[in-house]
Amino acid sequence: MDLETKRQFIHMSGLATPFYLLIIEIYFGNLAPIFLLAIMLIIGYSLASLYSKGVKLPLFSQLIDMAERKRSKVTPGRGTLRFYTGVLIAYILMLVFNKPYFMFASAVLVLAMGDSASTLVGVRFGKNKIPYNKNKSIEGAVAGFSFAFIGIFLAQVFIFAVSPLYAVIISVSASFIGMLIESLPIPVDDNLSIPVATIVFLSIIF
Repeated sequence: MDLETKRQFIHMSGLATPFYLLIIEIYFGNLAPIFLLAIMLIIGYSLASLYSKGVKLPLFSQLIDMAERKRSKVTPGRGTLRFYTGVLIAYILMLVFNKPYFMFASAVLVLAMGDSASTLVGVRFGKNKIPYNKNKSIEGAVAGFSFAFIGIFLAQVFIFAVSPLYAVIISVSASFIGMLIESLPIPVDDNLSIPVATIVFLSIIF
């Protein structure tokens, strides 16, 4: 398995995030996920700092060596740390806007599934470039939208008990805005822009 495929599968594993955060929220209250994510980020940034200074850490160093691009080892684990930073911001926005949890879950699933699928398909099969961003392909965008839609719809219906019609509307909306943001040539990391833009968009239109 090549490096980029490994990276995207690791990225896609983030789809479990909204579900274990939901369990934590149910048992410990809606502020508990914030504290958990904050602690995870503090530990993560600390480990990354030690690694960049040449300290070899069990397991962490092996994961970085296995899955990180060489140019990114100066700031190791950057993608994962920004992923959870985006998740934390999206969760806080959900509380600020007083929106149901399934909207936050949708924002995270777009990031975990849509972003990964668009990269995997775009790198291998992307031949038709998006007019406003030559680094992205139409094939990748369609794949990202499709995977995100399926993941969000299934979660809405089978986990959050949302009606199928409303689940379709939420899934289409979240997948569309997430992949639109992913395709734009903006100087903001996808791991931050996708979940934040998605939760804001959903909060405004619903």
